[in-house]
Amino acid sequence: MDINFDSRRLKNNEYLFFTIIILISLIFILFWYKFLPFSLIIILFLISFFGFILISLLSIRIGLLTFIIVSLFSNFFTQIFAFNLYDLKLIGIGPVIRDIFLLSLLTSWFFILSLKKDKSIYIPIRYPLVYMVIIAMYILFSPDEKTAILGFRNVAFYIIIAYLSCNIFLYKIQIKKIVTVLVFMGIFLSIFSLDQPLTGGKLLKEIGFNYGTGGALVSYSGIIRSSAGIDNPLVFGIFLVTLILISLYLDKSTKKSKIFITISIIIMFIALVYTFSRGAMLALFGGIFLISFFIKRYKIIIALTLLLAFILVLLTFSDSYNFYNDNIYFMRFLSQDKSSKLSLSIRLNQISESLNYLKKNPLFGIGLGTQGAAKERFKDNIAPGIVTDNYYMQILLEMGLIGLFSFILLFFVLFKKAIRIYNNLGDIYLKRLALGITSCITAVSIMNLFSSTFDSRIFNIFFWFLIGLLFSLENVENNNKSEKL
Repeated sequence: MDINFDSRRLKNNEYLFFTIIILISLIFILFWYKFLPFSLIIILFLISFFGFILISLLSIRIGLLTFIIVSLFSNFFTQIFAFNLYDLKLIGIGPVIRDIFLLSLLTSWFFILSLKKDKSIYIPIRYPLVYMVIIAMYILFSPDEKTAILGFRNVAFYIIIAYLSCNIFLYKIQIKKIVTVLVFMGIFLSIFSLDQPLTGGKLLKEIGFNYGTGGALVSYSGIIRSSAGIDNPLVFGIFLVTLILISLYLDKSTKKSKIFITISIIIMFIALVYTFSRGAMLALFGGIFLISFFIKRYKIIIALTLLLAFILVLLTFSDSYNFYNDNIYFMRFLSQDKSSKLSLSIRLNQISESLNYLKKNPLFGIGLGTQGAAKERFKDNIAPGIVTDNYYMQILLEMGLIGLFSFILLFFVLFKKAIRIYNNLGDIYLKRLALGITSCITAVSIMNLFSSTFDSRIFNIFFWFLIGLLFSLENVENNNKSEKL
């Protein structure tokens, strides 16, 4: 059956898209050329070629879902298979596997597309592709090419996954299966993550993870914060928030689905509490607030407002009365422990320091990849590696006012498109899913205020996959109607 997309398809999208693919391929090659000899790069591309054959023979949708799951567990591959070959020790085997898999997927997609009569590509919005080009241009102006390329991969590289997703998911049954798999994955990771607060992270330690301040094994008041080895507790926290928000308004028409979704949300919320991530909690409340506004559940909005007011009252009188009884959960989430108060002071100093460095080049910043995860891998003093714990400040410091404006515009465009998709949908299941993913955009925007979790390539991949699902929903509904006719 031929799929006829509607009039929202833009003319000459193919040229824009193929230009982006060429850009991505060049960055693939340039990135690996910085680390590995050319002969080894050829071997990696040959492995990608065999992966492309396998994916083409099986299913690109199954391949993409497998890629998402493999990406979530890529840190495990790095820990289990430690390679000292060339610079692989610096970057880990996990990113190598992700790149091979992604290149195989993109090649398979274009191969399958070339066999169809309708070779056009559905591009719901152009700006994310334009954003990729803008960020790529910063590579030319950054003080170190290696960190700039890695910075590009952290910031914009995986946007391509959204366009892949929205072009290969065509029917409602496919969307339902994908969402079910994601929720099951959230349950599994949540249960696995509870090993950390219960046993001190014994399983992760046996695999090869080490205790540290920014990794998977981080403690608070003697309790190991849950992360499931995904990246760190903050990244795992926002990952759980997105799945909770999506689960909240899934179809609960049957008793079995209602019980399953309720248990899923409870398990994921318990794991979220043990991340001890205040930013993730605020992001969850923000997402629920948005959902409640659109479905006109004003009682929930009032309850959340009263809860926040109650928290403010507790904070106001915390010095006069002992409301917390030294409870670590209250102390942490209300920021009344010593480490939280010290952390706030440090973060304010970091922002002040960032602004001082920014004065040197306020429009373009001090260089892409000089902060965040990219900087952490290459401590060569090319720039002042300030950890701002605020992704907007990180973007501002790296890419200046132009970069920050481009990033904020990206999320504004995504949110605007998400609202339009939600309003245009008639199918209840798809409409609820659209609202859940829209609330995820809001939650991630809030989380970016309190951490740099969006700098995580693992979460980036997952986020853009969700955006791709969102983009596909209108065409999915149209195809669902065509099938009924």
